[in-house]
Amino acid sequence: MSARHGPGECAFVSSCRRSAGSRNFVRQICAKLMNRVNFARASGVIADPAFQDRLAAASINVMALSALFNHAVELTNQQQSPGPESSVIKIFASELLQTLNDLLIEAAGGHAAAEAAIATNFGAVDVAAPFLQSRRVTIYGGSSEIQRNVLARRVLNLPS
Repeated sequence: MSARHGPGECAFVSSCRRSAGSRNFVRQICAKLMNRVNFARASGVIADPAFQDRLAAASINVMALSALFNHAVELTNQQQSPGPESSVIKIFASELLQTLNDLLIEAAGGHAAAEAAIATNFGAVDVAAPFLQSRRVTIYGGSSEIQRNVLARRVLNLPS
């Protein structure tokens, strides 16, 4: 991690602040990541190198999701169908959301099961509800398993 960024903050988190633009979807994912970073700082888990590695991997995946999403938007702007990219985005985004919520649960430690939001120096953070809701996301718009089957048929030309 660069010295220009705070502890546990990657270049991506900084770039989220600057370049999320008008893409609401990307802004929401960036906000979730920054929320996890702030909560990890407040709980002290940010000092754990293993947590930092998982957080860095999630940051990279958020950047990759942003690129996938922007590519799909550009295809749509050019009046082209995103094709299998839409399935990839759906799978990747839903699993990334689960990963981000897993990081939040880890950062919350024993407070993760609290029904009410947890007060931190960075504001109140709701932990339990987003974690439970993120499990449903893999079902919205077709389960991840169905999306994987769509990809297998369309991209790999595998039989149904």
